[in-house]
Amino acid sequence: MPWATAAWAVLPPASWTARAASCNIPLSGYGLRYKFGLFKQSFDAEGNQVENADDWTKFGDPWSYRRYNHTVKVKFPDHTVLAVPYDVPVIGYGTNNVGTLRLWQCEAEEELDFNAFNDQDYLRALAQKNKAEDITRVLYPNDSTWEGKRLRIKQQYVLSSASLQDMLRTYKTAHGNDLSRFADFYAVQLNDTHPAMSIPELIRLLMLEGMDFEQSFSIAQRTFSYTNHTVMSEALEKWPLDLLRSVVPEIVDIICRIDEKLKRENPGLFIVKDNTAHMANLKGRLLQGLVPHVPPAVPEQDQRRHPPAVDGPVQPGADPAH
Repeated sequence: MPWATAAWAVLPPASWTARAASCNIPLSGYGLRYKFGLFKQSFDAEGNQVENADDWTKFGDPWSYRRYNHTVKVKFPDHTVLAVPYDVPVIGYGTNNVGTLRLWQCEAEEELDFNAFNDQDYLRALAQKNKAEDITRVLYPNDSTWEGKRLRIKQQYVLSSASLQDMLRTYKTAHGNDLSRFADFYAVQLNDTHPAMSIPELIRLLMLEGMDFEQSFSIAQRTFSYTNHTVMSEALEKWPLDLLRSVVPEIVDIICRIDEKLKRENPGLFIVKDNTAHMANLKGRLLQGLVPHVPPAVPEQDQRRHPPAVDGPVQPGADPAH
């Protein structure tokens, strides 16, 4: 696939986008626009570490450009959020190529319940605003409780859904409404486990456009690639299905369909086991039997990053660029 005819995207982006710009590769990155980072460190009088919120937007952000006209909606069972994009130019060294890092900020459809405010119920007046903004309020929120885990899942789904909706919009603008050639023009690199929901989400979006499951699966299989940054078990996410279903029920249905297909074609492999979705398996760590193997002629370092998988080239392990 020639670089000039394809759009390459990375989720999440960061260093990939910067390296691509310096290599004169046209690539767009997608991520979330967090207000608070993790974390500002100080020490008390006894020498103990104290952690406080690190406000990344306190002094403004002159590099970001708000593109409200490209806002998309992301729906959950309990509310709908607006994903508002902020574009950051990524300038390569010694090249004329400028990449784009598009960061999504979550906002409420209705920022103020005016009737509740007039009733002097101030907490209810801002409930929807706070619920939406919580999604992109803090990087890596504590997920030791049920609600913390639900927030993490919402973050991952917003990144996946908003970014794919944006790609489908730009594809239609350039190539019309026939999405059967989407994978001929778009290649998506999933950077680590967090955006794994992009795979069933693309299938869901394509099915909404009128495709059947098998055709949608085939397009997703040819669209995605995957690099993992660690082999530690805590990074290879596993989510209980009942937890996932409370946040993204349609995604759970598609994950189960992918799992059924996998088990039919490759007995012994799985995505769902013991009522738990193994997200790294979804991206292909155990699913190498579904597409042809990479030819031996591919250099070893490229085989590490681009071997066979259910949803495209994949390899777990640390990215050598790090």
